Amino acid sequence: MKNEEFVRLTEIDPQLLDILCKIENDLFGSGDTYFTLPMFSKWGRFYIYKINKCIVAGSQLIKTFDDEQSVYLYGLWVVEKYRRKGIGKVFLDKIINKMKEEGIVKIQLTVSPKNTEAISLYKKAGFNKKELIKNFYGNNKGRILMIRTL
Repeated sequence: MKNEEFVRLTEIDPQLLDILCKIENDLFGSGDTYFTLPMFSKWGRFYIYKINKCIVAGSQLIKTFDDEQSVYLYGLWVVEKYRRKGIGKVFLDKIINKMKEEGIVKIQLTVSPKNTEAISLYKKAGFNKKELIKNFYGNNKGRILMIRTL
């Protein structure tokens, strides 16, 4: 891709935080992004992907307590107008390679069983379905646990 940047955010200034929160709120509805995004940038991993200086994708990861060499992919998004162009796969591959460089051996994530596009992306990136966790987010809001061994 031309003029691409894979960036780890370690600090988020207020203007960038507004932009990122707007993107996440447009994609997922209002939430607690003003609180979580700075936390991920400081104590987890927060990556963005830019094309021609425009933010087109983002992802947050945290280490798991059960296994120091494992991370949980908390979120991954691609801006709507950039979807279905292979950007999600390129971005996810960059994240996977970065985790390998950091000595991570396993990436875990959960995804809605209804989110077939995301499930397809994760499968293409080598993730395997492990189990359906019923009521993960409350009554009838199950999630599929997917794992990729690096």
